[in-house]
Amino acid sequence: HGSCGADNVCACDADFSAAPDCSKRQCPSAAAWFDRATAVDTAHALMECANAGLCNREQGVCECFDGFTGQACQRLSCPSSCSGHGTCMTTAQASILYGIDDDFDGDGPLYSNWDADITTFCVCDIGFWGGDCSSRLCPKGDDPLTTSQSARSVFLTTGAASAIGGSVTITFQGESFTMSADANSVDSQACRTFFESLPNIQSVQCSRGAVDGNNGASYEIELSEYPLNPHQNNLFYHDGNPSLSSFSCDVSQMTGTAVTCLFTDGTTSNLQEYSLCSGRGMCDPSVGQCTCFNGFLGAACGTASSVITNAQDNDVLLLHAQSVS
Repeated sequence: HGSCGADNVCACDADFSAAPDCSKRQCPSAAAWFDRATAVDTAHALMECANAGLCNREQGVCECFDGFTGQACQRLSCPSSCSGHGTCMTTAQASILYGIDDDFDGDGPLYSNWDADITTFCVCDIGFWGGDCSSRLCPKGDDPLTTSQSARSVFLTTGAASAIGGSVTITFQGESFTMSADANSVDSQACRTFFESLPNIQSVQCSRGAVDGNNGASYEIELSEYPLNPHQNNLFYHDGNPSLSSFSCDVSQMTGTAVTCLFTDGTTSNLQEYSLCSGRGMCDPSVGQCTCFNGFLGAACGTASSVITNAQDNDVLLLHAQSVS
């Protein structure tokens, strides 16, 4: 695996320089997970097997420590291979696919720190959650004993400095639809139909305001009901009050000058719950089924089967004092 050079020193072939006689192979190198800093903010130098594994000198293959993977042990491994119910992604991949779209171009932010392509985690399939995607989500619903509550609502407003055309794509917790950007073409009923086409929304109420001279308008969207079987996972999850960042617009296909599409908060307090087993049962994550507490029925324990009181006035035990003779 080399040639004999001056002074009887071997000139080893590439990847066979781990021993003076070229008998041992080198292993792939990558930025070290753990090493000594050589200056301020200078660390993670190139090291064999990224300092997270041992080199098999006979084969030139890294044998990674538990929790690390890759030719040079340069990536974290996902637990249990996501249990067959998810996808192992790097932070950079998940950021582009699922990050908050602040510039309204349809993609999340570019994450480029040193660990962008080496830190990984499971993105679970819909209906599964947990660090290794081994748990099933149970049915969810509104607590039947809480009353006088409202549904979460948001406002969607489009505008521009000239006539709006083209289309806009709306996303709610990872699910999207595309509609005309001209508000004259999307009335209240059309708005409702679009939002109810999303698999993570059961029903909505939508009200369009007046259309301005540039075809923009404001819509009030009330999320009246969510699916009994939640269209959620470990990334997209809420209990009835999804954050404003759960909603986004992609204006890349809108036409006009200085086009805008913004979501703002509507009702955010005293909201209907969207809880596992409606908060009236226990979820068995191994099968995704609720065991309801006494007095509650249904797949999500969302029906109270009898009047439940929190007061009991009947005498249970009477004590009488007697003198001891």
